[in-house]
Amino acid sequence: MSSYGQRIRNYLSCYFIQDTKQLKYLSMFVSIDQSSSKICTERLPDDMRIIASSNQGILCCLRRRRSIVRYYACKPATKQWKSLPNPKLRCKTAAIAIMVLSSSPLRYKIVRLSRRGNVGSISKYKFEIFDSKIWSWKETQDVELPYYEVICSSNKAVSANNSVYWLTSHNNVLAFHEPEGTFQKFPLPEEVLQDKNKYSFKYKQLVEYKGRLGLVCNTKEGDTELWIMYENTINNWLNWRKEMVMDIGSIVRRVGMRYADVAGFYNEGIAF
Repeated sequence: MSSYGQRIRNYLSCYFIQDTKQLKYLSMFVSIDQSSSKICTERLPDDMRIIASSNQGILCCLRRRRSIVRYYACKPATKQWKSLPNPKLRCKTAAIAIMVLSSSPLRYKIVRLSRRGNVGSISKYKFEIFDSKIWSWKETQDVELPYYEVICSSNKAVSANNSVYWLTSHNNVLAFHEPEGTFQKFPLPEEVLQDKNKYSFKYKQLVEYKGRLGLVCNTKEGDTELWIMYENTINNWLNWRKEMVMDIGSIVRRVGMRYADVAGFYNEGIAF
């Protein structure tokens, strides 16, 4: 993927979408500005499943052919992919993410959590990192969660500021900070957790917003709120702040849809 640094500027306006149909994976580019519509045409093979993605356009994919499983790093916009060494597949993947550390030269890491099992009231997760610089997986310390709390597989991981974040089933965020190689767990905004009369937890999603971790959640009135996490590394404190309120409900009703959820942000003024 040596051409990544020279080519990426042409593809910043594209989103890569994948769905399934009749046990096959369908993938396509969606462009917000028309200048990218002619460039973003590449599709992945129909047996290639995207399991993690980055804002820089690097994908981690899984290809299964009969009993053979293989991991790949893909850059669809430049029609490049490369087979990766597999992690230890004995334990089922509980969460996975890819983070790009530099674009020139290209360096990325893939973070994988797999559940070992329960020890008393604790669930142990094996933690592995693939580093493209050394082209191998490394197993580090186990991650522990209460047995009743799991990482939400329906919510994608979010990468921001050299950290990866996952939402858990009990309204916490599990964070991996790459520079220190450490994990951290912290709760969602206190206002969101306490005001059960206002907020509907049928939908909540972690997002990246202007380089920071964000949370999108719906209220029962049909509004969508964006909360941003701010941190002070000197005093070691974290603080959620409500950044904006979007009236998604009225837009949905106007176009005749039953509901719609915010999946992410194209920029600070456009949500999709």
